Amino acid sequence: MHDNVSGDSTSHVGTGLLYTRRTSLLDSRIYNNSVILPPHPDASGTGGNYVLGAMVKNGLGDDVHFENLVFENNRVEDLDDYSTLPAFGYTGNYGRELWANGNNVTVDNVLVRNSQQPNSIPETLAGDGISYSGMSYTLAFGGGKVSVRNVLLEDCDDGGIDLGGDSLLLDNVILRNVGRAAFYIGDNFSPQAPPYYRFRNVLIENVDVALNHLSPSYQRNSQQAVLQVAVANDYQGIVPRADFENVTVTGCDGMRHLFNFYQPIDLHVRNCLFYDNSYQQLVEWNLPITQDWQYNLAEEAVPGEGNLVGLDPLFDLERGVPYLSPDSPCVDAGAPDFAFNDVEDLTNPGIPLWPSLGGLRCDIGYTGGPHASLTPDTNWVAVSPWRPITEPQSFSLGAPWPNPFNPVTRIPFTLTRPAIVKLSVHNLLGQEVAVLRNGALPAGTHFAPFQAERMASGTYLVTLEVGGRQATRTVTLLR
Repeated sequence: MHDNVSGDSTSHVGTGLLYTRRTSLLDSRIYNNSVILPPHPDASGTGGNYVLGAMVKNGLGDDVHFENLVFENNRVEDLDDYSTLPAFGYTGNYGRELWANGNNVTVDNVLVRNSQQPNSIPETLAGDGISYSGMSYTLAFGGGKVSVRNVLLEDCDDGGIDLGGDSLLLDNVILRNVGRAAFYIGDNFSPQAPPYYRFRNVLIENVDVALNHLSPSYQRNSQQAVLQVAVANDYQGIVPRADFENVTVTGCDGMRHLFNFYQPIDLHVRNCLFYDNSYQQLVEWNLPITQDWQYNLAEEAVPGEGNLVGLDPLFDLERGVPYLSPDSPCVDAGAPDFAFNDVEDLTNPGIPLWPSLGGLRCDIGYTGGPHASLTPDTNWVAVSPWRPITEPQSFSLGAPWPNPFNPVTRIPFTLTRPAIVKLSVHNLLGQEVAVLRNGALPAGTHFAPFQAERMASGTYLVTLEVGGRQATRTVTLLR
């Protein structure tokens, strides 16, 4: 758990560069790392060497929280030989940037750029005729309830986001130039509630597939898709539901299918834009599904009402995808129900937040609808912590100065209103080594000295807790 983690690293099987049993990681940058997996002498017989969460992996917890994380220029050098047919399937490197699992997983503000795994596992059916080998994924989140907001993946060469759980929400997510697959929802054999998967205000641009080695009769099992849902059992007779709302999918080439479902599912697609994609089938399923398409722009006829078929969405010539030009057929063409209206610009009453030049009625695509937000803003990378404009922040933890230090540094923090606070220091094992403030404080900026005369050199975590929320900084003691 470092504010800045960089360099080269070597890993074998299991966890990666940074493993934490803590249930939160905030305000961190992980960059320029190479996790190296040596070749297994019998990769085709064993599945090969693999790593889960090559850069960051957390332990299980009831409430897992990741916020304000930057992953840049990291690589997984997987040296296994994937050229032969495996006996039982090769094992992928899931969540190579971040792997998180817990009963309640919350992810806010994650930026991933240039995540590389050059030696990717080809899609193939194993020698047992059952096991499947295929993608690794850049991010992987699993648990009973998973919420992912404000995430940007750019130039990642093998897989987008792997998901698991009964309740999934992805909100304001961009995948641009991501190799092979966008979203994958894994097996859910024993749901504890009716599974509900929601994707809203999502941009998927230029997700291009690679050749696979599946036989013609097994091509339908391909994970190279905008969304594939594996085994998704019903809950007491209630079939899982998947909602796509204000999603733009464009420039995705060579896919067998955009949607693929292994078992029955209830699919709802509203106010979504599909344009300039090449695929064989829009929706593919193994068993019958129900689907309802309302007020979308699609590349072929779909079941439902209010859909536009085969039109050019006319993206703005200057700003490009996903912005719409004033004469786009998608402006004000979304569902007329008031509940789907575009977000109002509070500084211009009656005008949408986005520059669609229409009214408040929902626009089709990523920039429209009641959940539209600003394109994931990376200002929080430099100014931390950051919160969406709809969620005012009541406190902030500033950068310690000096840092590195010996033996005293000052910790600044600001309260926008009076609050009960705890400012504490932990070592990297999670042990509390000092409490700097604990009690009620007035609004304003405060400074707490951290005196470490009797402590060993190393990195420590400074955590500010206010009203059940936390912010964390790191300090380094050099003697």
